[in-house]
Amino acid sequence: AGDEIEFLNGILEAAGPHIPVFGAGAGSDFENYLYKNTGKNYQFANGKVYTNSGIVAFVVSNLYFENNVKHGYLTTNDFAAVTKLNNTGYEILEINGKSAIEEYCRLIHVKSPVYLKDPFKYSLMRPFGITALDGSTYIKEALPNPDGKTFHSTLKLHKNTILNILKFDQKSHKKTMGEILQESKKNSIAVALFCSCSTRRLLSEKTELQAIEVLKKSFKIPFFGMYNFSEIGSTKTNSAQVHGETVTSLIIYDQLLV
Repeated sequence: AGDEIEFLNGILEAAGPHIPVFGAGAGSDFENYLYKNTGKNYQFANGKVYTNSGIVAFVVSNLYFENNVKHGYLTTNDFAAVTKLNNTGYEILEINGKSAIEEYCRLIHVKSPVYLKDPFKYSLMRPFGITALDGSTYIKEALPNPDGKTFHSTLKLHKNTILNILKFDQKSHKKTMGEILQESKKNSIAVALFCSCSTRRLLSEKTELQAIEVLKKSFKIPFFGMYNFSEIGSTKTNSAQVHGETVTSLIIYDQLLV
């Protein structure tokens, strides 16, 4: 987890920032990886099974398609300016000119010792997000380093990047895939593909299957997908990024581009 950032950057450097990209970081053994750090991941292509690998498929087609990115979080009035980083851009040393962990905890109204006992819980409920020029927000995960003072970010940041501390909303969470389909041209969909973050299962209170049942009843279309570590996706207005706690989608229409 985390290497998919560099993997995607390599694709964009070769193909250009405007090429639509859809995919995921494999999450074959999520619970063991998350809680024991012993999980492994597997990919397969051309009749072979791989581990610690990346697979890219280049698709050329005259069919009309759409990409989308959605999550179940709301923006807030809590902002964090990344005022100090280490030279890699992945280690957040200060937020708003103060100790990174202490300032984050102040903003979410939690004492730092309480946060550090279960940082994953709070990072899921109040993650960092970046707001794009079109008003869309994208979740950028950060978890505390062993020093208990700084964060490790899954996104390479730059000094003075402004992050919004988002707030989880259960109602929005359940409607994520439905909203993607609602915004599509429903009558001509051939197939819809979804990549959904594995942590969404932890947030769904066992209602994820209910949400899928509602989806099946509301939209009479074929769709499939997977749970994964990270979601890779682009939109009509923003180039491909690696996301967290998100659903990315690729909708292919029974309709020609022309």
